[in-house]
Amino acid sequence: MNVSTSENGRSNMLKRMNITNPTQQQKEDAKKKAIEEHCAILFILGAYKYKYGKLIEDLKNDVVRKKDPFPKTVAESCHVLSKWKKTMVASTTTSKV
Repeated sequence: MNVSTSENGRSNMLKRMNITNPTQQQKEDAKKKAIEEHCAILFILGAYKYKYGKLIEDLKNDVVRKKDPFPKTVAESCHVLSKWKKTMVASTTTSKV
């Protein structure tokens, strides 16, 4: 799989790293970090929705609330998914027989 990042993605990563006048090495490192973070997010979003749907929903809602909830590496994404406990929601509807 070939994943690349835009100039904007690299710039955003440099801003988050508080680097205003980056060297070429810092630019390359920021690009690698941006790609890794992108892959980590895709890994979570591609997870089995039945088991991880609530987790994904919660992460997306945190983004709306301007939090930064997503793991930053694929290894962190794997850890989150492996430790996630699916919570069962009890049905509140009653069936008529």
